[in-house]
Amino acid sequence: MSLKLDAKAEEVLAEATSYVGMSVCQDRAVPYLQCMDAANGNPRSCAVHTRELQACIANQQDNIYQILGQLGAQRDASAGHKLQECIMSGEADCSGEALAAVMAGANCVVQEAHNAMKQLQ
Repeated sequence: MSLKLDAKAEEVLAEATSYVGMSVCQDRAVPYLQCMDAANGNPRSCAVHTRELQACIANQQDNIYQILGQLGAQRDASAGHKLQECIMSGEADCSGEALAAVMAGANCVVQEAHNAMKQLQ
């Protein structure tokens, strides 16, 4: 699914994708995080882990968008409703509505992550 987004939305979606990707690709994320921890955050020491995690996230992208879309539809009633209506109408292209739901989910994930980080400080 290729998305047309402005730079700010791209950033939010990329950040949300990496958070959800860490969860979806847990078997790759755990060794990556352990390596980064052991290397004091030096990415060069963990190049292999980084590549494996990125490859997993890239392979899971549609899955990740689906998770974000479902979350967005739950959190943002109007986005969820519009998406449902479009699907029910049998329109061939509901990508605009799907994108709105994905972005609602992405905003939610990023907001929650930022709130969690603030509480850790």
